[in-house]
Amino acid sequence: MLRAVTSRALHLLGVVFIVSFVTMIMVDLIPGDPASVVLGEGATSEQLDQLRQQWNLDDPLLLRYVESLADLVRGDLGTSVITNDSVLDTILERLPVTLEIAAIALVIALVVGVPLGIWTASRANTWVDRAGLLATSLMISPPAFLTGLLLAYVFAVRLHLLPVTGWVPISEGLSDNLRSALLPGVALSIYETGVVARVLRSAMISTLSEDYVFAAHARGLSRTYVLLRHALRPSLIPLFTVVGLILARLIGGTIIVEVLFALPGIGNLLITSIQSRDFTLLQGVVVFVALGYVLVNALVDVLYTVIDPRLRNRAAA
Repeated sequence: MLRAVTSRALHLLGVVFIVSFVTMIMVDLIPGDPASVVLGEGATSEQLDQLRQQWNLDDPLLLRYVESLADLVRGDLGTSVITNDSVLDTILERLPVTLEIAAIALVIALVVGVPLGIWTASRANTWVDRAGLLATSLMISPPAFLTGLLLAYVFAVRLHLLPVTGWVPISEGLSDNLRSALLPGVALSIYETGVVARVLRSAMISTLSEDYVFAAHARGLSRTYVLLRHALRPSLIPLFTVVGLILARLIGGTIIVEVLFALPGIGNLLITSIQSRDFTLLQGVVVFVALGYVLVNALVDVLYTVIDPRLRNRAAA
C-alpha cells in the first residue's frame, strides 16, 4: 500500500510539473503584451519596462518556470498581473460555482444512468436493450453547448421556468441558487448519463455471464437480488473509473457551459485570463485543474481497494 501511495504521489508531481511547464510555453506563444494590457495604449516605454521588470516578464522562460515552481511548492500560485489579486484566492472564490454545477451534473448522471445501465443489462439483446442503446446514443451525440442552447430555449425562453443566464449564490437563497444552477447542470449531465449507462451495461453483461451468477440463480435467489448483490458490485469497478474521469472532466471542462450561461466559475475565469493576457492567472487555473484531475483519479484508485477485496489483498502484499 505504501509503495502504491508513493508511486501515485510521484505521478502527481510529474503531471503538475509537466502541465505547468507546457502551460508557460503556450502562454508565451499567445500574442500580446500583459504590460500593454494593464497600462493601456497610452503607456510610455519607461512605464512598460518598469512593469515588465516588476513582474519578471523579461526573464528567461526557464528562470520564470523555476521561480513559479518554488512558489507552487509553498502553495502560492502567484499574483494576477491585471488585478494584482492572489491567483489562489481568485480561484477559490470561483471554485464553489464550478463544483456545484459539476456535482449536480454528476448526481443526475448517476441517478439516471445507473438504473438505466442495470435495466438494459438485465434485458440484453431485447427491445429494451436496443431502446436503451438508442437513447444513450442520442445523449452522447450532441455537444454540451448545443444541449445547453436547446434547454435554455425550451425552459427559459418558451416556458419561463428557469433563468437564461446569471448566478445566485446559496447565501441569497437555496431555491434561487438551484434555479440558476439547474439548467447548466442538466446540460452537462446528459452526455455523462449516456456514458455511465453504457459503461455499467457492458460491465454487468460481462458479470452476468460468470459462473457464480449462474450458481446464485440455481440456488433460487430472486433476479433482483442477484442483480444488485452479485452482479452490481463487481461491475462498479469500471464505473468508478469513469466516474472519476467524469468528475475531473466536469471540474475543468465546464468552460463552454459557464460562458453560455454567464456563470462566474473556473471555466469563465480561464477565458477571462486568456482574453486579458493574464499569464499568471491562466497558468494558475490550469495547474489547479490539473492537480484536481490527478487527485480525483488517485482517490478512485484508493476506492478500488474498498470495492474489490482482490486489489486490497494485492496492495497489502
